[in-house]
Amino acid sequence: GKIILESEKKRKKTKRRKRRKVSTSSSESDEWSDAEEEMRSTEGDGPFWTYSLQEMCAKTEFHHPEIFKLMSAKEFTMEYIRQSGLREPLLISDPPAMLGMKMPKSSKFSVQSVKKLIGGDRIIEVIEVKSQGSRQMSLDEFVKYYRGDIAKRARLLNVLSLEFSMSPLGEKVLSPALVRAVDWVELYWPKELRCVDQSSDDLTPFFPKVQHYCLMSVKECFTDFHIDFGGTSVWYHVLKGKKVFWMVEPTEHNLVLYEKWIVEGNNTVFFGDVVEKCARVELMEGYTFIIPSGWIHAVYTLEDSLVFGGNFLHSFSIPMQLRIRLSEDRIKVAKKFRYPFFNEMLWYVIDGVVNRATGRTFLKPIVSPMKRTQSESADELPAEVEANVEETDREVTLAVQETVKYLEDAIVAATCSGLQAESEEGAIMRDDIRKCDEGYGQHSGTSSEKRGRYQREVDVAKETTRCDQSELEARRLESNNEHKNEEKQVNGKRKSVPNSLEMIEGGTEMQSMGEEVSVDMREEESTAKESGERSVGVDEQEDAAEMELTFDDAYIVTLTEFEKIGYRELLTYMRKNMRFRSKMEPLNRITDPDRLLSFFEKVLDHEVDKEKLKLTESNDQPMEAITHVWRSHI
Repeated sequence: GKIILESEKKRKKTKRRKRRKVSTSSSESDEWSDAEEEMRSTEGDGPFWTYSLQEMCAKTEFHHPEIFKLMSAKEFTMEYIRQSGLREPLLISDPPAMLGMKMPKSSKFSVQSVKKLIGGDRIIEVIEVKSQGSRQMSLDEFVKYYRGDIAKRARLLNVLSLEFSMSPLGEKVLSPALVRAVDWVELYWPKELRCVDQSSDDLTPFFPKVQHYCLMSVKECFTDFHIDFGGTSVWYHVLKGKKVFWMVEPTEHNLVLYEKWIVEGNNTVFFGDVVEKCARVELMEGYTFIIPSGWIHAVYTLEDSLVFGGNFLHSFSIPMQLRIRLSEDRIKVAKKFRYPFFNEMLWYVIDGVVNRATGRTFLKPIVSPMKRTQSESADELPAEVEANVEETDREVTLAVQETVKYLEDAIVAATCSGLQAESEEGAIMRDDIRKCDEGYGQHSGTSSEKRGRYQREVDVAKETTRCDQSELEARRLESNNEHKNEEKQVNGKRKSVPNSLEMIEGGTEMQSMGEEVSVDMREEESTAKESGERSVGVDEQEDAAEMELTFDDAYIVTLTEFEKIGYRELLTYMRKNMRFRSKMEPLNRITDPDRLLSFFEKVLDHEVDKEKLKLTESNDQPMEAITHVWRSHI
């Protein structure tokens, strides 16, 4: 019984620890109090981990230099990425310029420089290291803390999520050239959507704004083992300070262990001790580190550091990127901590590949959200103008009502004067006019809408009395003859019935208007029918176009095995998730998602005739040579 009791206590303690980790790791947690007493109590509680990080830094079991690759900038080429698939961590000590990076000089740049370029009032998210909780504070507050007396630091604060792509700092820092060359955001995300919502307080982006981060960490900051969101790869440059990484390869076995470790919230165990092999990597000032997709890693800060880095998806690690996405679903990672616009990005990638291989695109025309917002603002009328429009609309409505009443009186006056025997159609028309007049007070809408409704009602009433088209034509001829006789009678009796001719002509105009509306409705029906037939024809044309699909072999032949395998898995992933609309809704900017996936599959199934391609290239070479000689001569 005592053993069971101790076991139960241990289980409850583990649950409490797990709940604390889950709740405090969210930025939704309550803001900390600034009271000194709470600071001391938090300090007394100690960190969430129970092991010694200094021991982990010195542990010989983590000495595995074969896990990562020391590389020069000259060796880091596109050919290397195509051949290796960017599978192993890369450590480069060469100057940033040799990697095509743009970086300020460490001697002339500090956290104070960051504040000047981004703005001290910028609200940032800050991690409290020992509890792994987070809160928001101004950049100015954090810089004061960072530059303050080290002995007076009651807490360890860490900034990891300050993205600065569209700020003045973004003009001074640029990722490695090869990173930009393979980054999906650069290759496939529409340029029109590379902007932020200036109308929102937090400048909400319309694209995955994850390419450039500024990380500011004080000494002894620690970030526990994690995988970067969406299986993104990472570029990481230490401008100031020193860092230690622990790296774990993302084998399927290690990923399962990691998921279990996360779910159980086992803070007492250093994850590097759980797996078979974990490598320690030290980053000195000026080093650049490339972390491949899916690698599980932890980071410890040996001295106050200022780091620039960023995340990117690419076509050489698609299977791992999708695997990490699945892992995030399993361990229920909150949306806030995932790669933004992940599904949208997948659609853009597929359309981009299809467009490059076939010249076809399934993207609807895209208008920049900023231009659309400006256009909507321009379309809004001032309050005074809107009031004038409403007043004008009321005046027009009253005028139409008076006209309808006037026409009704004209028909009655003409009938009573013996000028015209009221026909069945005329009676129906008069009743409809009265009904329309009575209904004006009940219906809402503009004057044009009301008049249109009236014409439709008259048209419906007339159509119900006509058996066929021939009878309608006969009635028209009879009506025309009657009108001619009326004109003669009116000419002889103009003095006895003043303005009667104008009244009758008004009634005739009303009737002809009804007939015109009827003709318009028949034309609309005919147009709709033709449109339906045309849509069928378009489908047939698209089917024929699909059969005659041409491919850019020169592009397809450049795809590596890493890309082909990845695109296959991407196709399977998209089709599988398309069955569950709640999980993956088709991007509303795609005209036909199913057809796009069909074209994507055809591109992947297409076999390049390499002999024919070589022949084509050889035929092009003489012309290129002649052009080169001609230009040299000029």
